[in-house]
Amino acid sequence: MNSISIRRRLTSLAVMTIGAVLSVAVATSAAAEETDVDRLTQVDGAAIDGKIEAIEADGTLRIAGRPATISFADLLSIQRPAEEPALAAAPPPFVVELLGGGKLLANELTIREQQCQIRWPNGPDLSLPIELIAAIRLQPDLKDAAFAAALAQPKRDVDRLLVTAQGAGQWIDGLVESMDGKEVSFEWQGKSRKVPRADVRGIVLAVVGRPVDRTGWARVELNSGSSFWARIIGLRDGRLTVEFAPKAQSTIAWDGVRRLTIASSRLAYLSDLEPTEVVEQPIVTQRMPWQRDQSVAQHPLQVGNRKFARGLGVHARSQLRYTIDGKFDALIAAIGIDAETAGQGDCVFVVQGDGRELYRQRVVASDAARDIKVDVHGVRDLTLLVEPGEDLDLADHADWAEARLLRGGVKP
Repeated sequence: MNSISIRRRLTSLAVMTIGAVLSVAVATSAAAEETDVDRLTQVDGAAIDGKIEAIEADGTLRIAGRPATISFADLLSIQRPAEEPALAAAPPPFVVELLGGGKLLANELTIREQQCQIRWPNGPDLSLPIELIAAIRLQPDLKDAAFAAALAQPKRDVDRLLVTAQGAGQWIDGLVESMDGKEVSFEWQGKSRKVPRADVRGIVLAVVGRPVDRTGWARVELNSGSSFWARIIGLRDGRLTVEFAPKAQSTIAWDGVRRLTIASSRLAYLSDLEPTEVVEQPIVTQRMPWQRDQSVAQHPLQVGNRKFARGLGVHARSQLRYTIDGKFDALIAAIGIDAETAGQGDCVFVVQGDGRELYRQRVVASDAARDIKVDVHGVRDLTLLVEPGEDLDLADHADWAEARLLRGGVKP
């Protein structure tokens, strides 16, 4: 059985089909205000400031001076206090790109028996299954456009090595068998070959299986620059224990954590869902298709001075219908005209549930982002409608920023 067959077999046991809740890294709207305590943002947008003393195995958090605990599932994010500026240090020489988002900055790494051994500055050495890794940059400043393209569209049957040959980059397709401090061994045309590691600029690994369901996990961002998705096992005595995969845990210093973004089981971002029906009917402008997590002109979402990582970008007249089968209780979003219009635009945002109007608000480009929370309890078909305003549909680049569906209430 060759390496890919073994990897496929391991992956089929380790991964699950991703649900409708989340498919990629969840992010909140803008950088949180710097404080000297932890800032916890709940799924409904409310914030709690306090010092986190512990995270228990059952997913509850204890906050200093607060008698009640908080459930991890009720949170969008945890922003840690800003650390004191440190003297600049040379970054680790290797970058491990993780499947599904994130990266680990490594001082040393090896591959053996389908496991990647990673020495990093944030904790004990890691041993990660190779199927969790998307790519390895052996030159951390690698800016090769072909490498970026290969990473964006990896192959399913072979690994790809970018090597230096006669002073230029060259691709070799094969199966990585091992890597140590001196060489990379790979299978090529049925035979085992070796390349000096110094000649390998980067490796893009084959992607097999389907994405892991990370509902209930957190994206952990470290002050060092590393970031990754993991299941939070607990926080005790200033040490955070995380699990990347079964039998792949690590413990890191809580003071080294900058931010946690939680994939709450109580949330579904609309940009992760497929609309049941899409209607786009411009009046005097060309049709501009709706966009996920970016404006309709494919720029980062921004209304006024507020920037958003998630949401829907549309152009009036736009109608997006979602079948939610009564599973949610509230629609939460920040609505407005994207800043890319440079002060132009006038439209009406409408939310309908089962054909009944639940919310209506006219917005002009000079308005700040407006936070909304609409009761959708019992709604089966949810429709987001944007109608042109007084200036027809000129510059009506409308944003449903951070549009998300919420189930259940939030504890006080």
